[in-house]
Amino acid sequence: LLTGNYEIIREALRLRHQVVATYKGHARRLCPHVLGWKASDSGRQRYCMFYQFGGTSSRGALAPEGSSANFRCLDVDQLEGLKTVPGTWHTAPAPDESCVDETDLSYWDTPND
Repeated sequence: LLTGNYEIIREALRLRHQVVATYKGHARRLCPHVLGWKASDSGRQRYCMFYQFGGTSSRGALAPEGSSANFRCLDVDQLEGLKTVPGTWHTAPAPDESCVDETDLSYWDTPND
């Protein structure tokens, strides 16, 4: 049984499952793409670059499906009500840069089991 956000997201990425969660008051439907750590003044923090395909965002309306503008870099420990659901995988061309400094698992580097 996976209990922590990081472990749940890692498994969802490996299995190509969708993630449903609330982040900073916005309900989101996401597909995880890059999971790892980001350097900060307080040390390493766990972040994931998600492709958001549904829900709301502090940035306003989502761009059309398939747009790289829908990638979101979210603090893994700030996600609430996190759960995975099987469903269609949503993605877009990789953005020019990742939001993580140290990658644990990447959609682009990992074959689908």
